[in-house]
Amino acid sequence: MTNEILESMEFVPDGGALMYRGLRYMLIRPETFMWIQKSVISKVGEETASQIFYDVGQKAGNMLVTYFCHEMEMDPVDTIRYLARLGAQLGWGRVEIESLDPLHGTLEIEVSHSVFAEEHSFSGEPVCHMIRGVFAGAWSRVLDYTVNGIEMRCRAVEGPGPCRFVFAKGSLDSTEANLNVK
Repeated sequence: MTNEILESMEFVPDGGALMYRGLRYMLIRPETFMWIQKSVISKVGEETASQIFYDVGQKAGNMLVTYFCHEMEMDPVDTIRYLARLGAQLGWGRVEIESLDPLHGTLEIEVSHSVFAEEHSFSGEPVCHMIRGVFAGAWSRVLDYTVNGIEMRCRAVEGPGPCRFVFAKGSLDSTEANLNVK
């Protein structure tokens, strides 16, 4: 399997920039990101910190879908599939779409080897706030209304196995019965 991002990444020496399809990216080691996340948690607490990283992810997901639709002329629903491939190619883990239902506004994904969960190690709470936020923002943009995301299972909490996420309109909790959660 090839990595489209690595094959298409362009280095701009004059500006010290890494570009992919007109968007600037930067490389960051997973432990550096986790040190940032843990530092924010220590300063503002778990609940506020998780919301901050979720909100940042939402903005990124929304922006990416807008870009994919306008600049790459993708169908909005296809942008979610593309984002899943992109996440894997960026090293976030293998992202699998378990269910994608625009009619009912639900999306379910699994992320095997989430870089966030594996780097964080054991935690009492889910830690993949960026993944949750990116897909919530992207799915909200596709549907043109706000959806929320919940991490139903996190490797950092429950040990080996994939992280599982559910996205839908309204508030969610881990006991939602009408969603296809494994």
